Amino acid sequence: MHSCNYKPIITSHNTLVFIVIFTLAISFLVTSYTSATADDFKQNSTNQTIKHHLSTSQLTATECEKNIFQALKKINDPELNINIVDLGLIKEIKCPDETETLSITIILTSPFCPYIKDLIADIRKTVSETAPNKKNTVIVDTKTRWKPSRMTKEGRKQLWGSE
Repeated sequence: MHSCNYKPIITSHNTLVFIVIFTLAISFLVTSYTSATADDFKQNSTNQTIKHHLSTSQLTATECEKNIFQALKKINDPELNINIVDLGLIKEIKCPDETETLSITIILTSPFCPYIKDLIADIRKTVSETAPNKKNTVIVDTKTRWKPSRMTKEGRKQLWGSE
C-alpha cells in the first residue's frame, strides 16, 4: 500500500500574511498608476476619502446608519483580521424609511476574493440583528477599486504596525 504525504504550500502564518500584503501592494500599484499627474492623483485620492467618510460620517448619518456602521466594525476580514470598516470596505450605507430596503455597498480588496459569500452573509446577519424590522441588501461595487488610502488610521496601524 502506497501513501502520499502532501505538504501544505503555505507553511506558516507569516508566509500567508506576506502573500496577502504582497497581493494588496501589487493591486494598489496596478490601480494607482494612471495618466493623471501626481497632483491630480493626490486630489482624487483626497476627494474619494472625503466622499467615503461623508457617506458614513457620524455627523451626517441617520441614527440607523450610525448603528449599522458601528455594528459592521464587529466583522473582520477573514484574511487580514481587520474589521471591514477600518479596512475601508464599506463604501455606502443607505438607511431609508421603514418601507424601503436598507442597502450596504461594499468594495473588495481583490476582485478574486474567495470569501465574498461569507462576507456578504456576515454583513446581512449583522444588519438584520441591528435593524431587525428592515429588509437589507448588500451591493458589491466591482467598478471601484479598493486602495490602502480607504483604510482608517486604526486599520493602517493594525496592518502595518504604524500609520
